[in-house]
Amino acid sequence: MTLKPHLGVRILMKDKVDWSAIGPEEVVAMRAKSEKLMSSPLLRFVTGRPDPGARVEERFLDLPGRRLRLRAFRPVRAEGPLPLVLSFHGGGFIGGLPEQNDWVNSGMSAALGAVVVGVDYRLAPDHPAPSAVDDGIAAIEALAEDPFGWNLDPEAIAVFGESAGGRSPPSWPCALARQAPVFGLRSSPTRLRTGQRQ
Repeated sequence: MTLKPHLGVRILMKDKVDWSAIGPEEVVAMRAKSEKLMSSPLLRFVTGRPDPGARVEERFLDLPGRRLRLRAFRPVRAEGPLPLVLSFHGGGFIGGLPEQNDWVNSGMSAALGAVVVGVDYRLAPDHPAPSAVDDGIAAIEALAEDPFGWNLDPEAIAVFGESAGGRSPPSWPCALARQAPVFGLRSSPTRLRTGQRQ
């Protein structure tokens, strides 16, 4: 097992770092540097502009003891009720922002006619495990109730993520299926295809 992080992280950081000796303070400082880069015009140059077929809005989800920032893309042309897709960014559970997925989330929203929401879940070391998992489950439960009036279909919910953001979602349907009668969620998935639900 290697102690070095993903190549992309090392390129973004550019600095020489002794990864075996890094502590929580350095992780937080590196995250701040990375977040600044991810919200810069340089990132748009690398990843491309968001799809014009979706409009973006920032919302906040108030949960017990915390507030999650959401970056939502809604299709310009779609009739409801609309499917909901929750997107969880990568970053090793210590970094990353929903903005790094703007290009894919906006494209998905436009192509599927779905509301695609990037969740700014809590990160370590400030919020150790299972904070990110708890935030994901809480976001699904809360957004299934359509708190922002997006005209969502509570039976058409999908979850995806990349890297660390893709590690937790597979466990969430199991947790939610056990609680389905409480939250009114069906445990069987709804398939999403471009432009229509099946």
